Amino acid sequence: MRGAKDLFFEANAQVEMHRWFPGRVVLLGDAGYCAAPAPASGRGASQALIGAYIVAGELAAGGGHARAFAACERETRGFVAEHQHLGREGADQFFLGTPPQEGLDRTTAARPHLMRLKDYVPGFAAERPSPGRAAR
Repeated sequence: MRGAKDLFFEANAQVEMHRWFPGRVVLLGDAGYCAAPAPASGRGASQALIGAYIVAGELAAGGGHARAFAACERETRGFVAEHQHLGREGADQFFLGTPPQEGLDRTTAARPHLMRLKDYVPGFAAERPSPGRAAR
């Protein structure tokens, strides 16, 4: 490092929050529950999309933002906690140089559970006629 003409150093961290909605603002995705301090974990986008889907559905269901935000947190807290744990393990493997087979064994043993999403608009995902085709 002494001979380097330039040097970049950045901390790699994960923030865990007790609550994702202070007032009328809700934090989704990496802003509220980043899955990993490990680069390119592949979990951030899915968590953000799931959180946004649930918030939008709960807001559309009515009852106000506080109820919707609390429902989103209740529905996703376990899913997020599990992914944050996997992210920390991934960071250990990435930064501490876990031997490849040991890292593979850990990853295979700790598969996250699937999250079943509510259908907020019944029939929304039902087959729809494509443009130019008449409905039956």
